[in-house]
Amino acid sequence: MRLKQQLLTQNDCYRVRRTIQPKGVMVHSTGANNPKVSRYVPGDEILGFNANGNHWDRPGLDKCVHAFIGVFADGGIGTVQTLPWNARGWHAGKGKKCSANNTHISFEICEDSLTDPVYFQAAYQEAVELTAYLCREYGLDPLADGVVICHQEGYRRGIASNHGDVLHWFPKFRKSMDDFRRDVAQILKGEDDMTEDQVRKLVRDELARIEAESAARPVPDWAKELYADAVARGITDGSRPMAAATRLETAIMVNAAAKLSKKESSAAAEDEKCVKEIDGVRCTLQAISYGMKGEEIRNSEGFYCQLVPHGVLEQAYEVLRRYEKLLAGEPLVEQIADDWRKSGKFSEGPKGVI
Repeated sequence: MRLKQQLLTQNDCYRVRRTIQPKGVMVHSTGANNPKVSRYVPGDEILGFNANGNHWDRPGLDKCVHAFIGVFADGGIGTVQTLPWNARGWHAGKGKKCSANNTHISFEICEDSLTDPVYFQAAYQEAVELTAYLCREYGLDPLADGVVICHQEGYRRGIASNHGDVLHWFPKFRKSMDDFRRDVAQILKGEDDMTEDQVRKLVRDELARIEAESAARPVPDWAKELYADAVARGITDGSRPMAAATRLETAIMVNAAAKLSKKESSAAAEDEKCVKEIDGVRCTLQAISYGMKGEEIRNSEGFYCQLVPHGVLEQAYEVLRRYEKLLAGEPLVEQIADDWRKSGKFSEGPKGVI
């Protein structure tokens, strides 16, 4: 069984929030040639999307079942749960005696043209497994009278409206509701007789299916830019974006992010230091220029700069040498060189700089 949940929270049946104590399961089929579950639910990447807005997740409808069985987006067969299992569904209508809405969990098998044996067998098997699952959950005996029935059988019992499903379909492929009930019982019996290895294999297969399904999902639109940035910065390799991460993968990604953060913090600090040193050089050079003319100026932080000793000049030009590419071509540098030569106070500037 491939079970996914998408509750129809806008359907009036859901919003009433009446509950039942399940005493049975009623099998329905849709009566329309459309095997896709997305016909009846809004859908998503796994279920497929309903593009016409005619799904059942909207107010004003007088019907709602607990699940649909049909084709998912990848072409496989699965079940989508649409109501809590103990919710009172609107599926059986009213019979002469009462309504199975008060007693039975319901699901619809999405019909196709009713001529495809491959689809029928897959949908039938999914229905058998879903019913076995529900019988196990609620302690129901599928072979007991009135527990597992179809809509037409419900009508004959006086607990449902007069619909033919599923007796207009199953017999075309040599199946009856008695066969269905026996198949459900066989699954329950088989589960009781399973070995530990069989149980482990079932768990492994289910985990592998969930992992593959998650790995195939695309990155949501809201996360695409952030995820692309993480890939570009080497935090993740970009594969399996929606799959669960192992402890090893998590540790590697956290470590990569921490190293990147440290590297970026160090680079930012170095950049800030560079900016401050360059600003200091500019201020000192301005002080030299104005000092040679007997003037004074304010630097960028409002402090007065006076003519400085020769040793400080050497230090300033050493910094200038370190950042010569950043300062290259600045008019102030050329002006200082010219003032230096004209001042006559020194025969030459710091060697190799001016």
